[in-house]
Amino acid sequence: MTLEGRPGDPGAPVGLDPTGGAWLYAASVDTRPSYAGTEATPNGSVAVIEAAEGRIERSGLPDRRQVRLSATVDERGVVRSLTLRYAIFLGNDPGTVAVRLRVDDVGTTTVPRPPWVAEALANATAGTATYLPPLRG
Repeated sequence: MTLEGRPGDPGAPVGLDPTGGAWLYAASVDTRPSYAGTEATPNGSVAVIEAAEGRIERSGLPDRRQVRLSATVDERGVVRSLTLRYAIFLGNDPGTVAVRLRVDDVGTTTVPRPPWVAEALANATAGTATYLPPLRG
């Protein structure tokens, strides 16, 4: 059994995380991450962070065994990739949990203008806006 972690899954960081630091922090809880060197990429150098633990016990959660964490962080502090893997037992069934995060093409995302914007702009009039007080119930 393999479970893939995604944003929104229980235990996953939520909210705005522009650098990925919350993901890295959450993944490295109970481990001892260390700097493992620098790696060249087409987008510049990244620092490699690794951690390993034989067993992590936390109240209310299944024991995590064979924990492996690997992450790369660019010179701006943006987490470019993160992989966390560990073995667990759910009842008597062994399983592997894998959480992967990868950031590509930062700054190249475009969002097309919604179709309704053209109509709204065509119907807009120049001048002062009319203030409508909030409704009270």
